[in-house]
Amino acid sequence: MKKTVLFLISLTFTITISLTGCGYRFTSCCFRHQTLNITFPTCLFSIHIRNKTNLSGLEDRLRFILTEELIKRGCSLKEGSDINEKEKSTVSGATNYFHIEGAVIDFKMNIVAEKSDRVALYEVIITSQLSITLPGAVISRTFSSPFITDFRSNAKIEEIIAQRDKEIDKIFHDIATEIITVLYEHL
Repeated sequence: MKKTVLFLISLTFTITISLTGCGYRFTSCCFRHQTLNITFPTCLFSIHIRNKTNLSGLEDRLRFILTEELIKRGCSLKEGSDINEKEKSTVSGATNYFHIEGAVIDFKMNIVAEKSDRVALYEVIITSQLSITLPGAVISRTFSSPFITDFRSNAKIEEIIAQRDKEIDKIFHDIATEIITVLYEHL
């Protein structure tokens, strides 16, 4: 019995090391539910996101989640898409200004598995291209891969859509975490 248990543990460990060493990732564990204890010095930001997909409202959800995460970390939202030098100097205590602009460019919800002619597993994939404009630098990135998530369902269409929306929000939180990490490296 001990040999079997030790064999299974070593096999699991070997497979995990082999897969992660070759560049494969377990997508559900990359950023999901990661909490960053990053705060910024006083800063001011603006966000402009467009939606180039067929699913309406994605840009609003991404903008809301980004705004929420940045405000949690001590930044203030500047309404509008631009700020001039005079406004920068009049904002009390704001030492850093940045602007996030881009688009949600792709949304897919694929069927991954079926059971008894019913869909049992869905996969949600979102791709976005965002640029972060900082004083003296522009950082452009495409956020897509590890932002693939899946969920199981045997439910009615309303429940499937509700679950899909929860997964979309999780993906957008992952994207916000990535953006905050990039900002922390450059501010």
